[in-house]
Order: sequence, then C-alpha cells, then structure tokens
Amino acid sequence: MPRVKTSCDLFQNMNFRKAKYFLTTTLAGFFLSCFFCYSTLAAQDSISFVAVGDTGHDVERQKAVADQMAVLAEKENISFVILLGDNLGNYGVRSIDDSLWETKFEDVYHHTSLEIPFYAILGNHAYWGKGKPDAQIEYTKKSERWTMPAKYYKFTHQINSSTSVDFFSLNTSSILWWDSPEQIAWLKNELSNSHAKWKIVLGHHPLYSHGRYGGFDKIKKILEPLFIQYGIDLYLCGHDHHMELITHPSGVNYLIAGAGSAPRIATKGENTVFAKSELGFVWLNITEEEIDIKLVDEKGNVIFDYAIKKNS
Repeated sequence: MPRVKTSCDLFQNMNFRKAKYFLTTTLAGFFLSCFFCYSTLAAQDSISFVAVGDTGHDVERQKAVADQMAVLAEKENISFVILLGDNLGNYGVRSIDDSLWETKFEDVYHHTSLEIPFYAILGNHAYWGKGKPDAQIEYTKKSERWTMPAKYYKFTHQINSSTSVDFFSLNTSSILWWDSPEQIAWLKNELSNSHAKWKIVLGHHPLYSHGRYGGFDKIKKILEPLFIQYGIDLYLCGHDHHMELITHPSGVNYLIAGAGSAPRIATKGENTVFAKSELGFVWLNITEEEIDIKLVDEKGNVIFDYAIKKNS
C-alpha cells in the first residue's frame, strides 16, 4: 500500500545536487523571512500551483504552454506543478533512461522558475506500446523534480497552522480496466482519516465531461459516491483535451485541464460553468476560505476565473 511521501522521505532520496538545492532554498527562505516578515507571513496564508494534462503530444505547443507556466511561476509564488497523466505523449516510457524524458519533460520544463516539484499521475498512454508505468515511478529517484512515488499516492500541503490541503492521486486507468479494489480500499481509508479542510482528488479520466470522450460511467459509479460521502471539493483531471469546469449539484466540482499540447473540441453541457477548446493550463490558489481557479491560455491570458467557496 502506498504511503504518504514525507519531507524526510524526500530528503533521504535526494542526490547531492538535490540536497544542495533543498538546503540552499530553505536557508534563503529563512533569511528572506527575517527581512520581509510581513510579506512572508501573508504568503503562508495561501498555496499556489499549476496543473496541466495530456502534454507531449505536440511538443512545440507543449513548449508554448510551458513557457507561460514559467512566466507565471516567476511572477507568482508557485509551489509546484501537477501533471494529470499522458505526460509523455502517445506512448509510455520504457525505462528511466528513455529519450522521452529529455524531449518531453526535461527539455520542455527547463526554466529556472520551474525548478519546483512536478507531482505526476499515470494516464492511459503510460500503458501503450511498450510503455512501462513503473518507469515513471522509478524516475522519481533520478529526477530533481519529477514526483511519482507510486501508482496512487497522497500528498499534503499546509496553508496555515489550522488549514491544510490533501491531494489524493489516483490511477484511473487501473480502475477503468481492472476495478482496482486495492486502490479503492486505500482511497476509502485515506479519505476517512483525512482531517484536511480542502480535499482534492487527481485522476486522468473525467467523471463528467463534454469533450471528445465524455465522462466514464464505470469510474463515476465507483468514485462519485466516495466523493460525495467524504466531501471532496474538487476533482482535477485530463484525458479530454480541453478546459472545462463543471459544478455538480452534489457539491463536487469537476475541472478538466487536458489542453497541455493538443486541444480538441469542447462544448457546454449540463452543469458546465465554462468550457473551451484552448491550449493552456490551470492556475489554482487556495486559501482558508476558497479555491481560486484561473484558466490560462498559451499566450498567458486568463480566460476564466472562478472561486470555490468553503461552506463550513
């Protein structure tokens, strides 16, 4: 059973370069906080990150999105990136030395401002061809940034002393093809033990969508009751290559962000707040009171802005 990746785990798995970077940035942050106490404390009251899915299909367009992610990360306090599956194009990598790591990850996200963690999940293309999903897990130990400790896992970020965000990262391909009872049992256990104010689930396949593929009924049947029972605030996914926000009457919000390299047609449907076939990514900022969602296109324009408020 995958367990939470703690700060100690991360430090123990670091190579010298990664450890040096960790210590340097940590010490720099400490000294800066002494001089800019007010602004630092203000920044600790929120967490900001970006998410994108289905990258690597068209590398040149992927690079255009990456460039705007880097511009944003340089201006804002972006803590990490989430990759929502199909991270390396049409076919999965075969090993940690596969050339796709360079051409569709390292060379694309080369910017200094993107020297931050990339939390990744598996998509269906990880299994295509001669792809080996375990290679994406193993790359965690080699990479300075890539983070995928298991096929499904949880990580947590603290907003302030009383507010945290739990992220539950799933392998929805396994649920779709093989039911994945062990994964579902793990998810139930993690959700029942979560005391985080905000709960976000990450998956590749959508439960609801008005794009090319639409929602996957089998995954919906398995996951939606858990989302409602445990008060999931947001399900973030890709697979359909567009950007769409659906606010379901159950209180669960569904955000599709699969436009990382090859956008496809999208329409509005029931409970759709916004939908557009546009190359881009999602920028999220979470405070104690709300999750602010901004959809950003390949030119850096915010094309949609929406806030999820916490009822209690």
